[in-house]
Amino acid sequence: MSVQQLKRVFLDDILPTWSNSGFDGSCVQFVEYLQLDGSSQKAGEVRTRTVARQIYVHAHAAHLGVAPSASLDLAERAFANLHHVAWVSGKRGGTTVWT
Repeated sequence: MSVQQLKRVFLDDILPTWSNSGFDGSCVQFVEYLQLDGSSQKAGEVRTRTVARQIYVHAHAAHLGVAPSASLDLAERAFANLHHVAWVSGKRGGTTVWT
């Protein structure tokens, strides 16, 4: 697969799929993984690193102007939630965000 093909798959398929299926609105965070059928994780823990990575990817794609329209809003909401649950008294919190 060429770099251009990979870029197209990421921008046209992967990023929109994560925008649509990879965000849990009830927990206000990105899920840990998607099922093979593209549906979101049903339950379980979500690592802080995973949430932070998804926030970065969606926010940076929005900054570059290549993200789905909902990406920046999802990133901002997920960041606010991550800050709420993982930041403890101005110190670094734990490594897991439970759903």
